[in-house]
Amino acid sequence: KLPQFPLPTHDVVVRYGVPNEFERNTVAYDEGQPRKLEKAVVLLDTISDLPDVKNDEVREEMSYKTPPQTEFQKYIRSSEYGELF
Repeated sequence: KLPQFPLPTHDVVVRYGVPNEFERNTVAYDEGQPRKLEKAVVLLDTISDLPDVKNDEVREEMSYKTPPQTEFQKYIRSSEYGELF
């Protein structure tokens, strides 16, 4: 017997709905159940601080172009995250 799927922790940006084949696989809170979800993380939240890279770039390491602008960027740069991998 498989354990229950963990409940979502972040909101989701839904575009065009869920394909019918996957409706049964959706993990969600029950109607009326209290929940506090984190804001959805979108691509801009993750890469907006990265420097522009040209096709002929020769540097292997580059500095970020700005300090962290989002919670995800703060997390990904934290020393705790670096120690996990």
